[in-house]
Amino acid sequence: LLVERPGMVAGEQPPMTRDQMLQWLNGYWDVLRTMDTDRWVDLYTDDASVEDPVGGPIFRGKSELRRFFDGVKRSMTLLDLSPETIFFAPPQAAVHFEARAVPRQGPEFVLRGIVTYAFNESGKVTQMRAYWSL
Repeated sequence: LLVERPGMVAGEQPPMTRDQMLQWLNGYWDVLRTMDTDRWVDLYTDDASVEDPVGGPIFRGKSELRRFFDGVKRSMTLLDLSPETIFFAPPQAAVHFEARAVPRQGPEFVLRGIVTYAFNESGKVTQMRAYWSL
């Protein structure tokens, strides 16, 4: 059922709901645990941007996102993100998280931060920004 909101253009999809975003986030965390680059990149739009961490390089488009995530995979064997608090403001969400990180070299550590996601009507991320420090 497509429910139109005031001001919608005919055929336009409404923004993702809170439940849809939560379902997407749960799937995202599963993909992070598997470290599957193809599945991770597919969660984003063709022109999406990722800034992780904020203040670092901004990766735009699927080829740059692939390069970013391949770099994560080269340095980590596991990223197990656990949400502590999720804030929804459709079509955006912010997640306060704690992540268990297991690097390929060096000791395991815990990473804490906040990640923001902006979604399009099709359930893809247009922008992700991660605020964290070690």
